Amino acid sequence: MVLYCSSCAHAGRMVPPFPATFSPSSYQDSKEHKHTTVASMQGWLGVFTFTGSETYWDYVIEPLASGCLRVDGPNNKTFTVVASRQVGITHRSGRYYAPADAVKLVWPVNSSKVHPYPVPTTLLNSGGCAQCGAHVLY
Repeated sequence: MVLYCSSCAHAGRMVPPFPATFSPSSYQDSKEHKHTTVASMQGWLGVFTFTGSETYWDYVIEPLASGCLRVDGPNNKTFTVVASRQVGITHRSGRYYAPADAVKLVWPVNSSKVHPYPVPTTLLNSGGCAQCGAHVLY
């Protein structure tokens, strides 16, 4: 695992470009449904709660623009951005767990599987940027 702050990730051109025209894959459509509706599912689930004009796909742009980058293996990237407010809620085995005030964006090698999900900052870890040593949350 290698961590980069937003500045170093952008300076090193490690942030993938967002396509000018975007059409979600069926996998991405299923992730959007999973992370925007409350369902009784086993395990962890982060659900976005939209309080304004934002949409599910806005949470792809924000982490790319200003999030910290974690690289796991060849080209498996996760961007994390701490929000300035609550963006969702988390559930564990179908029960409310905690408010979510951060967003993780999974960017695997297969770009048709890119998707964001909300997480509570209490579940984030910290480390140092591999380039400049800046504090990084992931």
